[in-house]
Amino acid sequence: MRGADTLFRRRRPASLLSILLLLSACGGARSETGGSLAPASASAASPRASETATVLSFAIFAGGGAHMKWMNDAAKAYEAAHPGLTVTTTLHDFYSVPVPYQQLEDTYFGSDTPDLVSGFVGGSLRADAAAGKFLDLTDLWNELGLDGAIPPAVADLATVDGRRYWIPTLAQWNPIFYRTDLFAQSDLTPPATWDELLADCHALRAAGIDRPIGQAGDGAWPPPAARWFSTIDLAINGADFHEALAEGSISWTDPRVRAVFATWSDLFDSGCYGDPAMQSYSAPILGLHFGDIAMENLGEWIFENPVLTNDDPIDFFRPPVIDPGVPRTDIVLVYGLAIPADAAHPDQARDLIRSLVSADSLRTAYQTVPRVILDTRVDPGYLPRHAKGLQLLENAGRLVQLWEFTATQPQGTIGLNLFTAFLKDPSTLEADLATAEHARSVAYGPPGAAP
Repeated sequence: MRGADTLFRRRRPASLLSILLLLSACGGARSETGGSLAPASASAASPRASETATVLSFAIFAGGGAHMKWMNDAAKAYEAAHPGLTVTTTLHDFYSVPVPYQQLEDTYFGSDTPDLVSGFVGGSLRADAAAGKFLDLTDLWNELGLDGAIPPAVADLATVDGRRYWIPTLAQWNPIFYRTDLFAQSDLTPPATWDELLADCHALRAAGIDRPIGQAGDGAWPPPAARWFSTIDLAINGADFHEALAEGSISWTDPRVRAVFATWSDLFDSGCYGDPAMQSYSAPILGLHFGDIAMENLGEWIFENPVLTNDDPIDFFRPPVIDPGVPRTDIVLVYGLAIPADAAHPDQARDLIRSLVSADSLRTAYQTVPRVILDTRVDPGYLPRHAKGLQLLENAGRLVQLWEFTATQPQGTIGLNLFTAFLKDPSTLEADLATAEHARSVAYGPPGAAP
């Protein structure tokens, strides 16, 4: 783990961008009644007759409509079981905000601070925990018996300076998915090294697969453009460097950043991408289903697209090793619960957390939105891919959140613009790096000391 002096020595940007783009490819979130659900729509339970009733506010950030439905329904059930308590919820869809850091900060620590928040664990919010903006939940963590129940690498994400600030709930991991039948037809096995990955691309193209690797990121949902950059950066430069870059303290023209793009260029040179390289969000998912694409570096949520079924011959493997001397880091999206330091009703918020992470509640979550349950004492009847995903998380040495959840703003958007430009035209890299570095330096100032 990085020391506090390194991890949290972050400059606040001079200007912060706030971005809200609708994810047209996923069709947006839906409420349980079928109506459209805006990213910050309010959903309040019926008011109590008593004017002295406690009103507990719950800001829900979730990945998609099904995730929001579970949390909202669970909050309403808790309210119904506690006369004299009203739980109000505001619902925000991560799938509609490419880089949500500023929206999270504005909601969590704004003028109307909620009593309880859900969202991602750690990432760009770890500096806020270090600054005392979240309550220390170590006592609740211990009460719930989470040591030994939460995978150690996940527990590390929830920890700052030895204290637990988040209670993890669900996770989506980010491996490389592949068509097992296409690999078998070319007598291939999942690559363990970068050279093996490039060789697999050549073999698949020889077998008639024009696009061995699908690459989403075009259109209204650019975050997938960051996957290969993050994968390669972690494999070459390690997690400390990657997180410092996401925080805005590393120059985009640093030689180590250039090395990432040089390695990334191998995917073009080996014909791993089709022409054009970048596709819309859904195109690689359709390609995986129909067997036109052999691999995609994206999250487990591709199975939320209704075109994919559990019968599709799709498995996953961890990204290949590039530098054996660099400790392996896996990319994951971990969701959890936290309490802002200025919450008006922290005791009631803690009790709602107890309800949300009960075994029955987590099993209901899996039935509503199938994802890995991070309390390993709860087995909701996993599909094979989720059981394998949980095993990956249990064996991980270190985890980082997605680029868009690790990066502050505007660095998150600066990076996505750079990655998108590279995928569209690698020949303009020098100009694109200069543009990105100018924007970074305006927001964050001179580069800091790199890890």
